[in-house]
Amino acid sequence: MSDISGQHTIAEKVPNPVAMVSRDGTLISSNMEAGRILKTLGCEVGSRVPECILYSIPEALKSGSSDIVELNCGGEVVQFTIVALPGKQLSQSSGRHEHKGPADVNSPFLNSLPMAFYSTKISEDFMVTWISDGITPITGLSPNQFLRSERLWGPSIHPDDEKRVEEAINGITSKGQMSIEYRRKHADGHYIWVLDQAYMICAPGKEPIIAGTMMDIDRRKQLERTLMDHNEFLGNLVEGSSEGIVVLDETAHILYLNPFMCRALGLKVHQWLRGLIELPIDSRDAKRTTEALGKALRGKQASCGVRLRTADGGGGRYRLCLSRFEWLKRNCILGVVVRDRQNDEERSLKKEKAYMKRLLIKVERMVARGIQKDAIIVTIHKGLGAIDRTGLTLIAGQK
Repeated sequence: MSDISGQHTIAEKVPNPVAMVSRDGTLISSNMEAGRILKTLGCEVGSRVPECILYSIPEALKSGSSDIVELNCGGEVVQFTIVALPGKQLSQSSGRHEHKGPADVNSPFLNSLPMAFYSTKISEDFMVTWISDGITPITGLSPNQFLRSERLWGPSIHPDDEKRVEEAINGITSKGQMSIEYRRKHADGHYIWVLDQAYMICAPGKEPIIAGTMMDIDRRKQLERTLMDHNEFLGNLVEGSSEGIVVLDETAHILYLNPFMCRALGLKVHQWLRGLIELPIDSRDAKRTTEALGKALRGKQASCGVRLRTADGGGGRYRLCLSRFEWLKRNCILGVVVRDRQNDEERSLKKEKAYMKRLLIKVERMVARGIQKDAIIVTIHKGLGAIDRTGLTLIAGQK
């Protein structure tokens, strides 16, 4: 299929959104998919594209292309790559633009996009009948070289992906479409990841053809691998933390506990996994904890001392540091829980003071009964263990 009208059909029918935008961000033309997506954002031919695309246009004009732009279109996340078209001078004329219809997407435009457009015949074992210049950066071959020496879905596919690709191709005739990511070999020997999407086009009285696009997604895959490594690192960091980490919903029900908190509270994963139990806060601390949770939900950092009950009926004192964050489209509270060492030390000091007071009262009574000083010192030693004998002698002497 080498005629321009055939190329228009491919550009119009392929599942990838394709659009042409002027330098000032006015949408000039789009294929059906791009038109559908942009319409959900209130953007049609002749209107301005979304801000995130506008922001990327200067960089694309300067360097030839920009980073991937993600748009949330009615809950559907769509990735756009902004590319400058060589030789295209899209400028304003008398304050107006010449707007073109959705099918008016010409061959130079197709060849400038970071993807390959193709058409194949079903009756001839999916033989490629036309392919755009975009195949060159993906395979290292010109369109003519590719048509002479390559099959679209042939030996260049990575051995580990061959079965998946074969199943996807065989499903085109029954499902009418295909979308698959796989690795294919470049002319210099290395493999790159591609996203291959195709539709079956059936015109009355004509043989059905398959029109599709192939896009280089190797960079995206590398980013995904980096993100997975990063997430694994963060997961190990959280799971192995020597401090407690807890995620709560707005009603203080547990959404996540790290292993430290599971051990501290004596809870198993299955007990809190469904978000059905609350953080076991002692009733004496309920008011201050509720106030801290409310402050965190308002976007402010909050902290408080809290007594947490354990599954076996015991408990411990902790310091709870809270902040708000969004997780799975929900407002949640992230809590970092540390043992309240200061309160532990204060309680220990209070106990020691109380014991000393009782002991001195006992000594006072012994002195009143006329018991010798050495006997008093021995008594104190039995009560406190290793202690400064001189100091106790002075205490006893004062009494």
